[in-house]
Amino acid sequence: MNIKRRIYFYLQKVYNSVSTENQIRIRVRWSNNILQFNVGYNISPEKWDAKTGRCKKNTTNINGDTAFEINKEISRLEALTDDLFKPFEVSGYEPSLKEYKNQLQYRQWKEHWMFAISYIQPARRKK
Repeated sequence: MNIKRRIYFYLQKVYNSVSTENQIRIRVRWSNNILQFNVGYNISPEKWDAKTGRCKKNTTNINGDTAFEINKEISRLEALTDDLFKPFEVSGYEPSLKEYKNQLQYRQWKEHWMFAISYIQPARRKK
């Protein structure tokens, strides 16, 4: 079974902020479900390519994050959100919004702790 979906990155203006930068957000759509969340970076609209959904090359945001770093995180999230559909496609089952969110949160939690453990274990061996 192939679940038809669309993964889209866009900028959302932060209205209660004095910053000229907008939040980078992701929108995942399938069937009648829409999931949107913040990528974790902000960028000025003139440094954003809406057609590709990526930062323009050789640019930085106010915090000094380069376009390469931001685009790398965007690509990681795009791959992650797309990969989460594979188990559902294999089983021939279309996930509800809640099921998909639970899988996404679990996967991000797991990646976070695996990353943290990779730093903790080498430190223990040095003693």
